[in-house]
Amino acid sequence: MKSAIREPFSRRRRFRWWTPAGCGMQWVLLALFLLLTEVLSLAQIDRLKLGARFSEDRSQLTFRVFSSRSTRIELYLYSRPFGANEVAHVPLDKDPSSLVWSLSLPVSRIRGDFGIMGTIYYGYRAWGPNWTFDPTWTKGSKAGFITDVDAEGDRFNPNKLLYDPYARELSHDPVTPQQPDGTDT
Repeated sequence: MKSAIREPFSRRRRFRWWTPAGCGMQWVLLALFLLLTEVLSLAQIDRLKLGARFSEDRSQLTFRVFSSRSTRIELYLYSRPFGANEVAHVPLDKDPSSLVWSLSLPVSRIRGDFGIMGTIYYGYRAWGPNWTFDPTWTKGSKAGFITDVDAEGDRFNPNKLLYDPYARELSHDPVTPQQPDGTDT
């Protein structure tokens, strides 16, 4: 074992917490804070029960998605994963306290009224401050369009079908017989 001779404390160079050499503990605390924030965020997401979920008796299907900036969200239901138009689209309701948009549909309505017998494929279309909802809007139209990106960075575009960010499975494979390399040509 070697001994070390140190300068008296008063003469040693002291690092301030904001200097790179003296902030090791602060980086550890920051990393711990970010990890806890992520864990709490995941717990918050699960508490809100986001995504598409069947009721316990499988008689209802509830769709829930979080969006703080959207002004309208519609659920689009499909009977096939690709190559088919929607069989129905239904607006979701917003809970102003949680900013969660939701809709519960009886499975009997999905099977009976919409004719979806197998897997239920779905997506969302969202409107926001930069693209307001206009009842005359149809897929591909610009009705309600204001700007591509507004001052707050909103990029809502109802012409884009959105995946559910909380989905447990994505079913659309871009590689098809019509698109062997996965691109639209």
